[in-house]
Amino acid sequence: MNILICDDSSFARKAIARCIAKTNDQHVIFAEHGKNALEVMQETDIDVMFLDLTMPIMDGYEVLAEMPNIDYPTQVVVISGDVQQTAIDRCLDLGAFAFIKKPISPDELLEYEHDLGVVFTFSKSESVDVEDNKVSGMKKLKELTNVALGRGASLLSEYLGEFITIPVPHAWAMGAGELDMTLQDVFSHKGAMAISQRFSGHGIHGEALVCMRGKDAETIGRNMGLTDESISTNEIVLTISGVVVSSYLQALSDQLGAMFTTRQPSIVDRVQREIDISNTRNIQDMFALEYSFLAETMDFECEVLFLLDSKSVNTIQSFLENV
Repeated sequence: MNILICDDSSFARKAIARCIAKTNDQHVIFAEHGKNALEVMQETDIDVMFLDLTMPIMDGYEVLAEMPNIDYPTQVVVISGDVQQTAIDRCLDLGAFAFIKKPISPDELLEYEHDLGVVFTFSKSESVDVEDNKVSGMKKLKELTNVALGRGASLLSEYLGEFITIPVPHAWAMGAGELDMTLQDVFSHKGAMAISQRFSGHGIHGEALVCMRGKDAETIGRNMGLTDESISTNEIVLTISGVVVSSYLQALSDQLGAMFTTRQPSIVDRVQREIDISNTRNIQDMFALEYSFLAETMDFECEVLFLLDSKSVNTIQSFLENV
């Protein structure tokens, strides 16, 4: 049996591979994105494919749309952090055999063992001799971020009543000069509102910058129950930002086992922007996580930048050693 694991995260690929028993009858193959997966299936008959949704070059939806052109009857199991009901329904409508939410639940995988014909194992002591390169802590953090973003998008989707598109998040270390340019870019969008919110917990300190634009923010506010006419646009934007930041931190907290507290979000005005950018010149290396939420049909986009200092990154690394 040939089993293909398609995910842009090496951490996620390893996690899935560890659940598959190493037998002479089960051969595991890896693909880093959808285009890579289709190339593999052109050369090799794949019996079961475990497929991520949010990937660069070609995402999981595009792969599912191409599956009718594959002659071999591959059973596709989507494993994704995007837990919006619309995402699940779309995958099943496109022919996916099943949808499993990240992080993987052994019990849920076992439910499909008989129908898929895959033998699973969940022994912590079992090692995997594939993809031998060590998965870095930051790659782990990016994968945990994928799960957190999926939960946040699901929450926003419930408020909006429509599908939220989740691009691939970016995670990188940056120096003060790059941070300066990044902040200028975040603050430069015409017609956008920027919100800042600090957070801390268990030796981790950071700041979230949320940049929102689009004329449908007030509609979102009404969907969130902010129907009083005396409520200002600023209050609505602050509420939406609070939901975006808290949903991410809560999902990250659940996975790391570290509790976070947040300060009240505040609108970043022009003077504060100049101060913030000026202050970056005195900041040493930082770590950044950047992602965005985009409403599929409404005029609304939310770009989020999480900034962590080097000490916080080291603390997160220690937490990730147990993940």
